[in-house]
Amino acid sequence: MKASQLRARYWRIVFFFGRVTLGVIFWEIFLRRVGLGGWAASGRSERNRQTAVRFRALAISMGGLMIKVGQFLSARLDVLPPEITDELAGLQDEVPAESFAAIRAKAESELALPLTEHYAFFDETPLAAASLGQVHRARLNEADAAEAGFANVVVKVQRPHIEAVVETDLAAIRRVGTWLQRYKPVSDRADVGALIEEFATTTRAEIDYLAEGANAETFSANFAGDPRVRVPRVLWELTTRRVLTLEDVSAIKLGDYDAITAAGGVVTPLSRNGALLEINLAHTRAPLAAAHLQQLARIGSNIAWLDLGGSAASDGMLSQLKALPNLRRLHLERTAIGDAGLAHLVGLKQLEYLNLVGTKVGDAGLYRLHDLDRLERVYLWQSKVTAAGAKKLQAALPKTQVNHGL
Repeated sequence: MKASQLRARYWRIVFFFGRVTLGVIFWEIFLRRVGLGGWAASGRSERNRQTAVRFRALAISMGGLMIKVGQFLSARLDVLPPEITDELAGLQDEVPAESFAAIRAKAESELALPLTEHYAFFDETPLAAASLGQVHRARLNEADAAEAGFANVVVKVQRPHIEAVVETDLAAIRRVGTWLQRYKPVSDRADVGALIEEFATTTRAEIDYLAEGANAETFSANFAGDPRVRVPRVLWELTTRRVLTLEDVSAIKLGDYDAITAAGGVVTPLSRNGALLEINLAHTRAPLAAAHLQQLARIGSNIAWLDLGGSAASDGMLSQLKALPNLRRLHLERTAIGDAGLAHLVGLKQLEYLNLVGTKVGDAGLYRLHDLDRLERVYLWQSKVTAAGAKKLQAALPKTQVNHGL
């Protein structure tokens, strides 16, 4: 990719977010100062949605890191309103595939041999296309299959020029981040610089397929004695930093409920795998029932992170949380949880993070959090909590970052 193309990409990203930033300044700062804040607020939801629509179109057309940015933003229910997160939620499914000619050239360049030297079959249609690379099914030739002990494989190949694209996109995002950090409602809720650097670190790790292969082997070793867990074997002879060849262990996708049922499986929201440390029931499609949280109680000592954001969780259901003594992060954003629900959090002495954004929690229930002295962050905006209530909680928990969006 030419330097001029990378520069054009950089400025396209910067100009897009520059326009968004100017819009925020006009609608949320200028109009409020001239007494038109109510008018600005009345159209905020639709403006946010339109911004998300434009970003979605930008991300799909540009690919690269912009897709990952959209995915990252869609998960930030603690920072962004639902009209933005909902619009960006399905972005991964819209990633256009790279041409097979480009993928073939990349793979053959990395392996220093034509694909036909090692693969008897290589499907030109990708099994999956992601922002940084794509996956193709293949079959090893007889000699390689005999040596490996398996014939069917999946081959993950990086998109051409993706490393240069990632660095260009990160440079543009850092520039935008310096603008956002100057806007107090944003800086009060998040350390933008730290988020960007964390994002940069994880993204660079994702384009190192040697590390991914090593991680797969580590995971396999950790579960070597568990017949319920099968990890694809890495074919190191056909793996480089930009190409990864794995044993094909394709099965039914976890979210394909119809296929699971057709295969004789029973669909429940939770597995009883004792190694489970993180449970995500956010925006669950099936109605969330107390019985689902009762299942959590059976493996409670293993759960450190529970995400119920946007689900049908209710006050009464939270009584099951008493069986989760090691819970450290709890997401309840945009649920019907109210003051009564907080009574069930009293025993969660290890809790470090609590998200109550958009809930029915008010000032009256906050005293129940006073003994949770390990809390590092509490998010309260768009709830029923008043500024006075948030300040009172802050006084009771001086070491806790109480985020209210005052």
